[in-house]
Amino acid sequence: MTETTGPYWPGVSVIIPAHNAETTLADCLRSVFETEYAGEVEVIVVDDASTSPAYSVSKTER
Repeated sequence: MTETTGPYWPGVSVIIPAHNAETTLADCLRSVFETEYAGEVEVIVVDDASTSPAYSVSKTER
C-alpha cells in the first residue's frame, strides 16, 4: 500500500503570448508569480515579432 503525505500538486506551464506588450507584460508576470500554488510553475513568454522591448521587461520580472 502506498502512503500519501498530502495533496499532489502537478507542475504547470503558463504560456504568455506577447506582441508589443511592454505596458502590460510586467503586471501579467507579477500576477503569475504572486499566485499561491504549491507545485512547480514554469513561465514561458512567447514574443510574436514585437517591435517594442517586451523581452527586456520579461527579464526584469524574473
